[in-house]
Amino acid sequence: MNHDDILCTSIPSEEGKRRDLLEIAKQRAKGTFQMRDLHNAEKLYARCIEVANLLNEPDRHLLYSNRAAVRLLKSKHQLALDDCEACMDLDAAFIKAHFRKCQALVGLERFEDAISAAKTALEIHPGNKDLVDIQGTAEKKWEAQKAKPDPEKPTFDDYRPVRVEPASKAAKGGDGSAEGATSSTDSATKADEMRGYKKTADGRTTSYFHTELDENAKKLIGDCKPKQISADAQLGNKTTSAGSAWNQAGTFEERDYTKWFSEEVRKEVKGKFQVPDEAKTLSFSVTDVSGSAQITSSRGKVRYIHDSTIELKWKFPVNEDHTEYCKGTITFESDGAGDYDINYACTEKQHMGRGVVDKHVKGDASTLVKHIREKLQVVEGNFKALNPFK
Repeated sequence: MNHDDILCTSIPSEEGKRRDLLEIAKQRAKGTFQMRDLHNAEKLYARCIEVANLLNEPDRHLLYSNRAAVRLLKSKHQLALDDCEACMDLDAAFIKAHFRKCQALVGLERFEDAISAAKTALEIHPGNKDLVDIQGTAEKKWEAQKAKPDPEKPTFDDYRPVRVEPASKAAKGGDGSAEGATSSTDSATKADEMRGYKKTADGRTTSYFHTELDENAKKLIGDCKPKQISADAQLGNKTTSAGSAWNQAGTFEERDYTKWFSEEVRKEVKGKFQVPDEAKTLSFSVTDVSGSAQITSSRGKVRYIHDSTIELKWKFPVNEDHTEYCKGTITFESDGAGDYDINYACTEKQHMGRGVVDKHVKGDASTLVKHIREKLQVVEGNFKALNPFK
């Protein structure tokens, strides 16, 4: 797909038009990343960052993190590291930036720096499985690197030019006539070779490029003559694909599951839980689901794709009579890599519930986020259990 309308257009001066351009560029970048069109995804995220910096968007750290993910897949480890650093300058606690920074350092074979970065990240996000795994990977590779012997340094003799001695002249024979006959025969043979001919095993003269097949070669090649295909053989050679019964070639197919995904999210993602160490019950439910969901089949492989934004509302009481509530919203936006970017907002009575909000609502590892992620995993499992191509 051509994205010149986004990449080659000038950035408008009006703030409203800039925001429209940013939203379109975000959607395009996410779509190209999901389809693994990494070349265009990198360009589109760069455009998003350019516009977001002009608008001074508060969540522009997500764009740096997403471009780092694209660059890691393209093995541009140094550029990915630069993006992670830029993301952490805007949000020092963003866990994906820490994880991708470790990945980039491992890709650059800076294993000691990767271990140090993972330890720093684990101080902010203790016990995070991805960070623990990347730290273990870096430690193993560092140990393997230290175990390798140092390459031998070249000596002066390695650079000394080697003199090639000229071939010695053949000794002259005693019998002049025999020598002359041999010389004449050799000259004739060489002349034939120069003309592009050679002798076969049975004495025939043929082209120099003629290849004789021995018995072993003939057995390996076998009978290459074309054979007629019967109708029965054609029926027996039908290939099985993951697509529809009529689609024996396994070409691309797609089924739209947007409505199903939206209804499943609204049905599953809701509930309430007791706030740890607090005599309060926090409840949450879905207010809006936007985006799309598809199941595709191509060349025998079924893929489950959804680009969705899920908005939820949450609340918990701030007085004993349960007449006043601290309320807010939380948004889960698909990042195109199988995870979500999360945004939080507190709309009412934040000053009365600040402690609970900071500890159990905000942050990727908060209690509320954990409960919502568990519900979303159920939806993802139900989604991947579908197969409309059987």
